[in-house]
Amino acid sequence: MLGKLGLPEEQIKLLREAAAPADGTAAAVAALAREIALNRGKVSDSALAATAQAGLSTEAVLDVLLECAFATLVGLIDNLAGHVELDAFIAPQAW
Repeated sequence: MLGKLGLPEEQIKLLREAAAPADGTAAAVAALAREIALNRGKVSDSALAATAQAGLSTEAVLDVLLECAFATLVGLIDNLAGHVELDAFIAPQAW
């Protein structure tokens, strides 16, 4: 999601290390995704307000939720199946 927003690879790497990006929109997306993941989708009013203040639409918030849900589903399938090979287009994004 953040790559689609134009976030540089260096910033994405920092996010993977739990550092917030300098860009306000990217920081709001990262905080929202973190809250969705940690709180099983129970997002606080303050987190939603922060996304609105950063200019994210309701559709963008739902996109973040769907990305989190997809990543969770892939993780569950991987745990069940043992190992899911990444498609070629996504393999360069692996870490």
